[in-house]
Amino acid sequence: MTKERYTSIRNKPTFLHEYFMESGGKRISHQEFEIALDAWLTGVLHIHPAPGRMVIHQYLDGMQRD
Repeated sequence: MTKERYTSIRNKPTFLHEYFMESGGKRISHQEFEIALDAWLTGVLHIHPAPGRMVIHQYLDGMQRD
């Protein structure tokens, strides 16, 4: 994904889903993605979804700076 494309979707409420899809992720609906992401964050990583999403955002933002 280009930096320009990243910047254009970064502040959208569907950002993580769009990033996932454009990075080659499985084609699923936004709702299914949100449910699966929350389940993964709580069930596998044992963290609340809100701070977990913030960590993902920070990680992806850091990747764009490189």
